[in-house]
Amino acid sequence: MPDCCMNITLRTTDLERFRQAAGLDEAGWWNTLDETGTPGVVKTGIDEADRGWEDERSAAAKAGIPFVGDHGWRNGCCPMAFAAVGGDMLEAPIDEDGWLVVRVDRDLEPIDDRHELWKFVELERMAKKTLGISTGEDDDA
Repeated sequence: MPDCCMNITLRTTDLERFRQAAGLDEAGWWNTLDETGTPGVVKTGIDEADRGWEDERSAAAKAGIPFVGDHGWRNGCCPMAFAAVGGDMLEAPIDEDGWLVVRVDRDLEPIDDRHELWKFVELERMAKKTLGISTGEDDDA
């Protein structure tokens, strides 16, 4: 059974920097590479990303590479959205449709810290803005 599938959206010019920072062996480290509609930004698809490449993504984030993406559920790897900008990377749980998830206990009390989710959303917005991806918000507000 393959490890979890992952998508990473980043600048075309950062593909090689990401590979080097993440310690990946070969230039074609992705399985698919698609245009996003934003000039100079591509979406990579990785079919087998062991543990969601947590260490690899952290290294790329620390190298200052902005990116956003997600990985699916497979082999104990829970679905997560992630974003990196300015050397920081955060993750947040998502469902199979990509919606953020707030886990609750049996008394319907939130388990997840909403402040941490707010931090993720803000970092994701900053990363998307850095990449030139529309966030659907009025940037002048």
